[in-house]
Amino acid sequence: MNKGSVNSKNKNDWVVHSYHGVSHIEGIDKKSLNGKEQTFFKMKTTELTYWLPVNSINASHIRKISSISILNKALVEIRKKPKTLGSDFRERKTIIQNGFSDGDIFVKAELIRDLNGRVAQHRDNIYEGKMLDDLKQQFAEEWAIANNCNQKEAQEILNRALITSESKLEMT
Repeated sequence: MNKGSVNSKNKNDWVVHSYHGVSHIEGIDKKSLNGKEQTFFKMKTTELTYWLPVNSINASHIRKISSISILNKALVEIRKKPKTLGSDFRERKTIIQNGFSDGDIFVKAELIRDLNGRVAQHRDNIYEGKMLDDLKQQFAEEWAIANNCNQKEAQEILNRALITSESKLEMT
């Protein structure tokens, strides 16, 4: 499953939140919000814990961990020649923000590839470098969960794909 409904809602399931990245469902909690008791999934990432309303679990920004075959197809996209993100910073920032908030693994794979190409040629933008690092971490975490490997191995696989992509650039 690539995007959309998360059919299982069980403790110990893994999902991908478009902003927070790979998240583990640790349990279900009841919390009072604006004087009304609501049910939440307790979600845990490597960096934070957050609570997601149970009725939000099927939102478009939440999806199951991609299958190994989907992740391999995403790597094929990452290995392709990067596309230009544009010369205007505001335009690039909008493209980056839209891609980052999109839950689709292929949108994120293309953004990783294109942003990596941009950073390889123009190492002058801290924001773009930070967004690239966040996207790469999310991809590596998802790869590691899906392939049952450690994150260092997943990062090495992603880095090799990005080196292949960079090799197709015409350096200016």
